[in-house]
Amino acid sequence: GSHQEALDYYQRGIEIAPEDRILRNNYGLSLALSGNSAKAVAILRPLAEEPGATARNRQNLALALGLDGARAEAAKIAEVDLDSASVNNNLRFYEALSRLRAEDGSVIMPAQYMKVAAPVGLMSVVDNLLLFRCVQIVRRLVQKSREIGVFCNISGDTLTDTEFFPQFLEYMHHNRDLAHHIVFEFGQDAVLKAGAQGEENLLYLASLGFALSMDHVDTLALDFGRLKTLGFRYMKVRADILMNGMTGANSTVAAEDLKKLLERHSMNLIAERVENEKEVVQMLDYSVDFGQGYLFGEPRAVREDSFKAPDKTPEKIEASAPVIPFRRAG
Repeated sequence: GSHQEALDYYQRGIEIAPEDRILRNNYGLSLALSGNSAKAVAILRPLAEEPGATARNRQNLALALGLDGARAEAAKIAEVDLDSASVNNNLRFYEALSRLRAEDGSVIMPAQYMKVAAPVGLMSVVDNLLLFRCVQIVRRLVQKSREIGVFCNISGDTLTDTEFFPQFLEYMHHNRDLAHHIVFEFGQDAVLKAGAQGEENLLYLASLGFALSMDHVDTLALDFGRLKTLGFRYMKVRADILMNGMTGANSTVAAEDLKKLLERHSMNLIAERVENEKEVVQMLDYSVDFGQGYLFGEPRAVREDSFKAPDKTPEKIEASAPVIPFRRAG
């Protein structure tokens, strides 16, 4: 499953059958995902420009160009097979992964602080700090580039907090111009246990124009129509569930048909924890809209010097992980 093993395999295959389009296409895709986007573009471009080029050839070239920094050309090529709205929804997203910093400068991961905060009812306090900070960061990023969207997580405790959440909703009302740049994400368990007040909060967020996302999905026995009504436009499903666990997740459809089911309810499918090239190919067969995982790059810290004057001392404040376009058209 390593990058180098895949590259070696495709190189040996091309030496035997240099005209094999599938081998060349897979080799180029593997190069792009292993970080050699420039070489990937050089291999994928001829395939995408040949008379017999398929939508997959063009979309793989668009992906390689996007990873190589040529976003304008990537979007232009993607538009050949995707409508402009789909292109705008691709290429753009990051997920904000919040971290706390102790007085000694050490980083406290969510798994650590949630164990302490949740049992004593402090998750709303933590979310208060992190969510407001996330909004500030997105506003500053948008000032630099309008072509960005950020997934921000909200805990179940916060969703039903009768003191904090109304204040947060009011704050987002005043920041609703960011509606196309922020997607608020909730765990499946939190959504299923939201109750009347929690669902009212979700509906109000959606009424402001903010899209909602569900992650930590363990069961697919869901009322998708209800989720659409609440404002959910994205669902994250682990790659291992799509490949091997649809029955265990109580799904009524096969993995190949999940995208179509979600599409009928105006929802996008995101495959998360995609860790190797074999899974990439499998996810393409499932027509997922986006992919997320360390294969596409580890989270990077957002630094304070991204927003302030050069004389300010840099300080890591949050981290972001890419959510990349992962759709095979045609």
